[in-house]
Amino acid sequence: MQLCNHGDHVVADQTLYGGTFALLKDFLPLKAGITTTFVDSRNLESVRAAITPMRISPLQQGAGIVVHSLTKFMNVASNII
Repeated sequence: MQLCNHGDHVVADQTLYGGTFALLKDFLPLKAGITTTFVDSRNLESVRAAITPMRISPLQQGAGIVVHSLTKFMNVASNII
């Protein structure tokens, strides 16, 4: 939320955690004017169509810590532990 302002646009995978999906789909457009395009990230063309190609490394941008959820990354859900 520190990076998004009113009128910004987010591109996100369509298979997000339910709470995150609801935040991006329902809450942010109404309360913050932030819209989202949901794409199938396995389809590179759909991702390319939704963004201006840019590679971002959070660590190179000054982030001190980057956290990834391996169970979500591997299976898009938490049923593999």
